[in-house]
Amino acid sequence: MNRAEYIKLRDALRRGEAVNLTPEQGAAFLRFQTLEQVGAGVEAAQQEPQPITADALNGILTRYGGNWGVWRLFTEIVQKCRITPDAFASGLADAYTMGHADRETALLLFQFANRRDIMNADDLAAFDALPPYLTIYRGCSVEENRAGVFGLSWTVSRKIAEFFAWRFDAADRGRVVVRTIIPRADALAYFNTRQEHEIITDVRRPACSVEVALSEPSGLYWEYMNRNRAANVEAANTPAV
Repeated sequence: MNRAEYIKLRDALRRGEAVNLTPEQGAAFLRFQTLEQVGAGVEAAQQEPQPITADALNGILTRYGGNWGVWRLFTEIVQKCRITPDAFASGLADAYTMGHADRETALLLFQFANRRDIMNADDLAAFDALPPYLTIYRGCSVEENRAGVFGLSWTVSRKIAEFFAWRFDAADRGRVVVRTIIPRADALAYFNTRQEHEIITDVRRPACSVEVALSEPSGLYWEYMNRNRAANVEAANTPAV
């Protein structure tokens, strides 16, 4: 799909016309749509009084970012606009937790930021209460574990790591949970807005000793999944007020 085809399909959808797309066309359409929204978001940011405040940035990310574009939108605004330190810190937290960040850019931005400014008051208090050394877990592919360069998102909760390892298929043996121990001082941030006890940190072999904790789901995984299913059923059966 090229841009002209995208515009034609976009306009047809806006007119309410039925459009049938193959999975490949749908993926291409989403990429073009994301780029268009990101461009519009950057234009909106450039119209804001500079430097952009935290509230203004949050509004732009919410309106134009979406799940797929929020990280790219944030990084482009950082490159092309002046923003306040508060906006940078809160925007980094929002864009990372809501979006799909690339590892190296995210690492650079987290290292540049003051971690105590990135975290909200509740997360900062929880982080300060953690012990000096943390056992952290990550659900990942066997290939990522073999490569020894891991994503930045870890958790102090093993059951959360198991969920991320096998959330799509409990029988997938191409997934594992790995663990390591780090000083709390090596954590770049702690986020718990989604109850995931997420630790942002840079773990690479051979500098860090990482081992496979699990190669298949444990009882913690099934307990967590069953509880979530029960909660979803209860929510679906609860009448709206």
